[in-house]
Amino acid sequence: MRKGGATICGLQGQGGVGKTALALVLAHEMAADYPDAQIFLDLRGVSEEGPLSPADAMAQVVRSFDPERRLPEGSQLVAVYRDVLAGRRALLLMDNASGLDQVAPLVPPTGCALLVTSRQRFTLPGLTVCDLELLPEKDACTLLLGIAGRIGDRAKSIAGLCGYLPFALRIAAGSLVERPDLSPEELEKRLGKEKEKAAIGERVLGVGLSLLPDAFQQRFHHLAVFAGDFDAPAAAAVWGLGEEETDEMLGAFVRGSLLEGKDGRYKLHDLARAFAASQRAEEEKAQVELRHAEHYCGVLGEAKELYKQGNEHILEGLALFDRERHQIAAGQTWAAEKLQEREEAARLASEYPNAGVYVLELRLPPRQQIAWLEAGREGAQRTKNRAREGNHLGNLGLAYADLGETRRAIEYHDAALSISREIGDRRAEGQDLGSLGIAYADLGETRRAIEYFEQVLAITREI
Repeated sequence: MRKGGATICGLQGQGGVGKTALALVLAHEMAADYPDAQIFLDLRGVSEEGPLSPADAMAQVVRSFDPERRLPEGSQLVAVYRDVLAGRRALLLMDNASGLDQVAPLVPPTGCALLVTSRQRFTLPGLTVCDLELLPEKDACTLLLGIAGRIGDRAKSIAGLCGYLPFALRIAAGSLVERPDLSPEELEKRLGKEKEKAAIGERVLGVGLSLLPDAFQQRFHHLAVFAGDFDAPAAAAVWGLGEEETDEMLGAFVRGSLLEGKDGRYKLHDLARAFAASQRAEEEKAQVELRHAEHYCGVLGEAKELYKQGNEHILEGLALFDRERHQIAAGQTWAAEKLQEREEAARLASEYPNAGVYVLELRLPPRQQIAWLEAGREGAQRTKNRAREGNHLGNLGLAYADLGETRRAIEYHDAALSISREIGDRRAEGQDLGSLGIAYADLGETRRAIEYFEQVLAITREI
């Protein structure tokens, strides 16, 4: 592993078979050989929100070394990605890949190692593949008895009902640990009842969840809203509960192996998330999604405020955004998709781009900024917020200027200027005039640029 090109290893198999757990063990054992960095990325291969794009994955790796860097797009980003890793001994663990197209661009340069887990079977040059199968009956029984020894001679039957899937076995045995009053016979009976009507994940999760009070079961279904890991304040916001009640529920889910928890962060296994999502009523789902979007719009605002404080707080703000990036993106996507149906969604769609000003300029490529701003402008129009609409138009102009589309940028700045004058906002008018001056200067029309800057000067002196 210390010579030649990049080391590439793929762990493949069905959901719940233990790919991630094995990959983490391997990464720990390999860490000494790759002292420069060990980076974990969830590629979200089976996520409802869709797989992480190779560009986003590259950006996360680059920012782990240079968090304040503003990144290019396309082939330039690939060059930056490989340049950052060149000459380093870095270990990249990329979990839950969707397939070859997602992984191939992420292969690191010589000296690095790439560990990939995926439900899909694929190959690429240099990849060593390990297919993980279901546990043999003997090993499945050993796992069950190791967690809950009182399963006794029921181990073979329960292992079969769990389909010999490690994830399901752990939850079934965990139910007996969590509930001393539940007998192995009763657990086996409950699993058997579910056998004909549900798949393994739903069958076993349903049994474990049914052991909890009704209020807990409903709250568990709400957790399907989270696109990745989350913290306790986010769960509290989604549930509408206080700190103590939230802690009690999260603890119950972790103890019952329904939820993974470590260092204040929580995550549903993808089988658990799929099961939880299938149990939600449509009206309940919409309310939970609204709470989720509102909470992460607030988190994005916190990241901006930290950034604005400067000094070490800049990195704190960027780190907060990076930590919650998937959730923030999911909240903004929901608002953008629902803005024509719900007033609250339109309001949030308009708020998201402004909530993350400065941070989003560093973290989102121009095209993605434009998508957020277009949704923001549409949301502002629907809520009849002319000031916010003008603000989004001005920022759209700046985004197109970053892409080198100066004439199009001027169109947006002109539209923003019209609104600023209409509502009598002199400060915004000065900003729009200044942006137009810069745009015309970039086009080489210096005389016209001077005219705009003279108007800015007059407004600045006035206010």
